[in-house]
Amino acid sequence: MWLLDGETTIPPYLPELSNLVRRDFKLSLSEPAEHQGRQLQRGFERIIHFLRGVEIGIALGGAARGMAHLGVLKELEEHGIYVDLIAGTSAGASAGTSAGTSAGASAGAMTGTLYASGMDVEYTIQSFKRDLTLPWFFRMLPGGGYWYLVYKYRRGKFDPMLRKYLGEARLEQLPIPMLTVTVDLVSGGPVVREAGDATRGILESINLPGLSSPIMGDGEALVDGGLVNNIPADVLVSKGCNFVMASSVTAKLERDFVGIRAGQTPQKQKAPSVLKVIMRGHLVQSFNMNSVGVQPADFVIEPDVTAFDLAEFERADEMAAVGQRTTSDLVKTIKKQLAKLDKDLFPFD
Repeated sequence: MWLLDGETTIPPYLPELSNLVRRDFKLSLSEPAEHQGRQLQRGFERIIHFLRGVEIGIALGGAARGMAHLGVLKELEEHGIYVDLIAGTSAGASAGTSAGTSAGASAGAMTGTLYASGMDVEYTIQSFKRDLTLPWFFRMLPGGGYWYLVYKYRRGKFDPMLRKYLGEARLEQLPIPMLTVTVDLVSGGPVVREAGDATRGILESINLPGLSSPIMGDGEALVDGGLVNNIPADVLVSKGCNFVMASSVTAKLERDFVGIRAGQTPQKQKAPSVLKVIMRGHLVQSFNMNSVGVQPADFVIEPDVTAFDLAEFERADEMAAVGQRTTSDLVKTIKKQLAKLDKDLFPFD
């Protein structure tokens, strides 16, 4: 049990101690530092869960518009539902095409890790909006958002962007245990990270094929985990969680692609760019894999974010609000299910 002060959010890395215990907990009696949420202050609840044999996990699915996950996590916390383990996968990158829009990658691996690190939800949202806004040069280019996304991937710009917040923190040091899922092109199977550099864990999981090169090392070639596991609820079950929630932003798909709408006679128009086809392909893949990924989950939360363009990170706060409203409508049902797991810990009238 790590008891941290108000300024320290990450404990020292001492692997010789970690090897002696089944699980460690991080908690604080102090008020959160600036830009920090109350994840450490809720460490006591997680200890109680552990002692009573309760393990609540949440799987954060891939694809763009993943800012909705932050609203889901915030609403659960506000209603006293504290998750013990988070698993996230994929980037579901997005890119803008018009001036003033933004580009980047979000969804499960990135939003989940930043939340697990103790960052305040509202601060995280504003940071995304600031960090992923297109520079003026790319706003001047046709399809500039897509080229900006390629630029950020190929020039390694996501690493310094994330290290501003995570530093050299490791996954096993975070206040909430975090699992990131990636895919190894060598073995053809998923790779689950529960230890090691937190930033690298995100980078591996959001590494979109077609936009970036595989991350190489230790006989592996790693790319976006959403290729084989868009919503890693099964990973949480395998880790011992006995109540698993899934937050999915890919349950619904807008029937529109570059102005072509389902059921309508297409107008003669210019063929979409290769980058647009790649991005749409990732979204369609995530949509079709959604029903598979959520199967192991005990409860599924599906914010409808189809009203948002894939590029609209400047509307991150609105997407989070959708996630929060969707979760608010489901809280009573979630608590009713938790009461079946432990009626004393989760009383339900």
